[in-house]
Amino acid sequence: MTWRKTPDISRADLPVAIVTGAGAGIGRALSVRLVRNGYIVYAGVRNLKRARQDYDDLVHVDALRLIELDVNEPDHIEELVHTIQEREKGRIDLLVNNAGYGLYGAFEELTDE
Repeated sequence: MTWRKTPDISRADLPVAIVTGAGAGIGRALSVRLVRNGYIVYAGVRNLKRARQDYDDLVHVDALRLIELDVNEPDHIEELVHTIQEREKGRIDLLVNNAGYGLYGAFEELTDE
């Protein structure tokens, strides 16, 4: 039998993902899968309290970061960017824009706000 030492993987070597709309459904399932596959996941959820209960089996995992994120709120987005710049040196390997919201009117008339 041959033994191979498992390489030491530092936290800096783990890929970083952001998943918006991670509070339920596809976003939650994808966040769980990414954590289990070795990603550091910033899971953007609108209801942090409920998400902590829903992710109970993974909350203790250091690679899962539940972040209160409403994509309609520029302050939330700025805070997420600041957090990633600080904790991950700005590194983002995967971005899943899963959150959705409705806007009404002609596309040309929409603003960033």
